[in-house]
Amino acid sequence: MSRQFDIVIFGATGFTGALTALALARLLAQRHPALPVGAPLRVALAGRSAARLAALVARVGDEVPAFDASLLSVVIADTTDALSLRAMAASTRVLLSAAGPYRLLGEPVVAACVAERTHYLDVTGEPYFMEKMERDYGEEAARHGVLVVSSCGFDSIPADLGVVFAVEALRRANCVATEVESFLTLTTGPLGFGAHFATFESAVLGVGSADELRAAEKARSPREDVGTGDDPLATVVPSGDGSDEAAGEYLND
Repeated sequence: MSRQFDIVIFGATGFTGALTALALARLLAQRHPALPVGAPLRVALAGRSAARLAALVARVGDEVPAFDASLLSVVIADTTDALSLRAMAASTRVLLSAAGPYRLLGEPVVAACVAERTHYLDVTGEPYFMEKMERDYGEEAARHGVLVVSSCGFDSIPADLGVVFAVEALRRANCVATEVESFLTLTTGPLGFGAHFATFESAVLGVGSADELRAAEKARSPREDVGTGDDPLATVVPSGDGSDEAAGEYLND
């Protein structure tokens, strides 16, 4: 199916969304070797406000002068408007969602992506949201070859890559990892530690949903390889911290 865009960043005018847009612009300007060869990626910035999106396009042009910001398109979509979300999802091959807290705003976006067969990634660190998305949309996503991948950010990637490194190192030594623990040290400056409001809000909601998370984990059936056809990873991938037993399963796949 032909799509208008390769990547849409939803929630682009927020704190994380804007940083994502700037980072992607730098990668495109550098012709990063990880990017596909050929025609440039078609990228759109999505959100509720046309004025704020236009301002972000201008900011990208100012801060990344090597990138032609005129190549960026703008898409208007709102989590309270299901039709706008479906239209946004249908327009792109991959959707990067930076609109949180995901407990409040994330599910309609996942639902739209699964319905429109669009790959979805986010930066959530909210365990209950991830459990719920796997439970409610995992089977349909797998059936249609749609990837729904959470925690594509600081909350998970360093720990997950550490698990991969440790497991592979032990495998080369003919050993099998049965458990991996990860540790994090934060070093603050003279003003101490600060966090963006949405991050704080997500943490509060996460603590508030602890009972629901425990219930969801107890109700979850043992993970199976639910991939279909030629793509065994076509499923909801519930990324977590480095101690997640699923990390080894996905590595083996």
